[in-house]
Amino acid sequence: MHDYLHATEIEEFDYDINHLLHAASILSGFSFGVPFILWLTTQFMSMQGLKLVEWVCIYGYSLVPYVPAVMICIIPLGIISWICLLLATIISCSLVVRNVAGPMLASDIGQVKAPPVLLAILGVHIIFFLFLKFSFYHYTPDKK
Repeated sequence: MHDYLHATEIEEFDYDINHLLHAASILSGFSFGVPFILWLTTQFMSMQGLKLVEWVCIYGYSLVPYVPAVMICIIPLGIISWICLLLATIISCSLVVRNVAGPMLASDIGQVKAPPVLLAILGVHIIFFLFLKFSFYHYTPDKK
């Protein structure tokens, strides 16, 4: 989108369908794969605080902060993309942890199994942030 909006002539714009498929697979993996793995992990750890559909819904809603962030990332400044994506990641992770921590801690009898899962959620969000930044929001100045 950045390249399209900042192209001087329409003939100079070059689209890459593989880039779009790559983005769709990353987004699908984050919104369906991660919740499934976390649900499976909590099931094996005997913490049945949340159902699979609740995990998927929470992760789906947690992607909402990225919508305005990616719109602002059209601005061709690296610092803006860092700040916007970082803020979206913090809000997204906070939403997930806030909605998951209660049921997980309630279903964890000794409260020793839930904290590592919550840290894993934080780690997955950090990896998602870095992957977004370095795969999709890196700018190279024009050499004109």
